[in-house]
Amino acid sequence: MTIRRPSTSTCGKPHRSRTAAGPIAAKPPNFISAAAICVLWAVTTPAPTRLDQKGFEWSVIVHEPLEEVARELVRIGILEKVRGRRAGSLWVDAYQLAPLQQPLDQRHSAMVKQITDGMLKHPESCFVKELCSSGVVTKLLGGIYHPNSASRILHAEQFLNR
Repeated sequence: MTIRRPSTSTCGKPHRSRTAAGPIAAKPPNFISAAAICVLWAVTTPAPTRLDQKGFEWSVIVHEPLEEVARELVRIGILEKVRGRRAGSLWVDAYQLAPLQQPLDQRHSAMVKQITDGMLKHPESCFVKELCSSGVVTKLLGGIYHPNSASRILHAEQFLNR
């Protein structure tokens, strides 16, 4: 007669039960559309050589801790991470605008709509005017999910009638 003994683990690590709860989902960052507009403007604007009003605004934005917002824009698909960031460089050096022809994932439609709504609230802002002229707004409008095409056209018309 053979005696059966329960197997014992030799690795020393505790085993996880199949019925155990999964990992706690990370809380999404507090997304502010004004910060996203500033990040988009700073990334699309080349570093100014003079310290005029635009140069001052750019330097203030890039010295703010907005890297978390930039990472969220990478997750959405608006920005791309650039390889080879130098040590001591600014957060803005690590990001670039994603190709405008590359469509956005419409699963993030609510966040993209927050950004465009923030732009509609402040159409006179130099940040918004430059983003509109660079084609970023067209990409953002394509990333908003509308159940019917009529509401998509109405939302896009709001930008045209400013």
